[in-house]
Amino acid sequence: GDAAHIGAGSTVRQGISIGEGAIVGAGAVVVKDVEPWTVVVGVPARALRKVDATPPRPPYQEGV
Repeated sequence: GDAAHIGAGSTVRQGISIGEGAIVGAGAVVVKDVEPWTVVVGVPARALRKVDATPPRPPYQEGV
């Protein structure tokens, strides 16, 4: 999915969908579809938590 992050050394099995904004932890083995905005870790990968879909605010800049 868009804005998804796949950690180093992770494996995603063929035909598996990674949802928008999902994060796959390093070394995880993904054997099931990952829901949008979810963090998955482990072997096999399991949902750890949901992440906020709200984009972060830009840093404060004085005088702008």
